[in-house]
Amino acid sequence: MDIPAEYEGNIEKYLDDLLEFVSDEYVKSLVNTHTNSPRLMQREWSNEEAFSEWMNWAEKHNDESDEWKDEQIRSIAIGIIREEWPNSLQNHIRKCNRLGLPREYKNYERPTTKRINLKCGSVNNLGMTPKKIHECERLSTLIGNDFEHHKNLIDVGSGQGYLSRTLSRAPFDFQVLAVDSDANNVQRSEYTSNKRDIGLTTGRLDHAVAFLDRASLERVNREWEARGNERSTLIGLHPCGDLSVEVIEAFLDGVDDYDGLVLVSCCYNQLSAKNFPLSQQVRSQIERLPEGRFEWEYDYFGLTVHTLAHWTYEPKKYWDMARAPMWKLLCRSRLAECLRRVGRPHFSENRLGKLRDRHYKSWETYRQGAAEKLGLEPSELADDIDDEFWSLIDWRMKVFWTAKARCGDMFESLIHLDRFLYVSERTRNEANTIVKLLPVFDRDTGSARNLALTIDRIKKQCID
Repeated sequence: MDIPAEYEGNIEKYLDDLLEFVSDEYVKSLVNTHTNSPRLMQREWSNEEAFSEWMNWAEKHNDESDEWKDEQIRSIAIGIIREEWPNSLQNHIRKCNRLGLPREYKNYERPTTKRINLKCGSVNNLGMTPKKIHECERLSTLIGNDFEHHKNLIDVGSGQGYLSRTLSRAPFDFQVLAVDSDANNVQRSEYTSNKRDIGLTTGRLDHAVAFLDRASLERVNREWEARGNERSTLIGLHPCGDLSVEVIEAFLDGVDDYDGLVLVSCCYNQLSAKNFPLSQQVRSQIERLPEGRFEWEYDYFGLTVHTLAHWTYEPKKYWDMARAPMWKLLCRSRLAECLRRVGRPHFSENRLGKLRDRHYKSWETYRQGAAEKLGLEPSELADDIDDEFWSLIDWRMKVFWTAKARCGDMFESLIHLDRFLYVSERTRNEANTIVKLLPVFDRDTGSARNLALTIDRIKKQCID
């Protein structure tokens, strides 16, 4: 796997620095401060608070133009260091730039590389978004070439079968078993394959409905007639939470059942605490830290999904994507403050749920919708906070939340490094096994989760 170039392949040193970052008190303070927190509503900030310098800097520059502010937030998101920032903010973004695993796609294709174009020609791409097309093209290219010496693929959490159908077509021609726990997804995938893909499936495509865990994967693999007595390769495009770990464990335990794995994980906010850390090396290096220094709770998993790379390097597209969620954050924070002021803070804790986009047209429409959802009268959410102060809170929150969200890449890097080390530890006695971690998608397409863990139990030269 590639790690930042400055570490020259020294994974132990890289892991130490990642753990030091996660364990730093100011990072803990960022993680533990919610955007609804009363702390962000302070009119004045004490210099002793972890990110007070950022908040005071924001207040000092609150009269700058919206365009100037937009450019500052965009720079925080994509890692452009600006001289006008306070030193602590510069250092934070510098660390984030330095510590994240490399995510730039490397074109490893050869003149003989097999690939498919899902955008045109006779290939059916019904229902596929540009993001899904990009993901299926790239991942099928990786599997079709690096795993061409494998024959049977089990697509775990196959959804509506986009990747399964792609890999069962020319030029790949794999035998694929698409497995999903949702019978409706499987039914739609079967319908599309049988009615719309006639003549396109040149390999074989079968379907199964199964609860997605190790035991069920073992069962469907053994019952799959097309497999015969041969082993299968497990593949997964963005399986959620613990399912990724279930797939890894199934592969590691199934030496006689599985000869490969290709996994692009997702939804770490649904990952159980027992599934991190997995590797002995990460556990050992955590134990070297002072007692109580390392923390890892739900908020860390939750922040991991906030990778900002998909907020693109192009300003207009960036702000089209970024403004709406930031406005929603401000509305939620303003609601929480209103409820605190009338002595009903408990109403803001997991009670509101999701409002429709139309409620976010203005603060007034949001307050009306929130009051109805909470069973209150709008008058009970009386808002006596002046607009000038809320303008400052809006600006402060953008600085705070964007700088906080940048930590997500480091947390995800730590999870991936842990899994890579865990698999390497478990397979070290398997002479022919090769473990890799590869960036496979372009993140500015919206594919923020772009690292593929690949394990090959068959040396290609052994069967050539």
